[in-house]
Amino acid sequence: MKGGFGPVWRDDGRELYYEGPQGLMAVPMTERDGALDAGTPQKLFAIRTQGGVLNQPHNFEVAAHGQKFLVNTIVGDSDNHPLEVTLNWTTGLTK
Repeated sequence: MKGGFGPVWRDDGRELYYEGPQGLMAVPMTERDGALDAGTPQKLFAIRTQGGVLNQPHNFEVAAHGQKFLVNTIVGDSDNHPLEVTLNWTTGLTK
């Protein structure tokens, strides 16, 4: 089975990561004569996520040069509640 979803570029553009049926995948990318050349996809590690969801483009983030990953994973027998992050929450505080 091939394919996947939720592509994320490495910060220097040398790899493309995506969630595939086998887990988190990495594809080396190079530029030759003005054309983009994709290498052979490699499985990095298995992940268990809620899959492709319309309200979130991907289930992971990539840190500096692909050395670390933050994965929104399902743990145990979770009923699969999405992760919510609140930004600028202090703006709602009264002074």
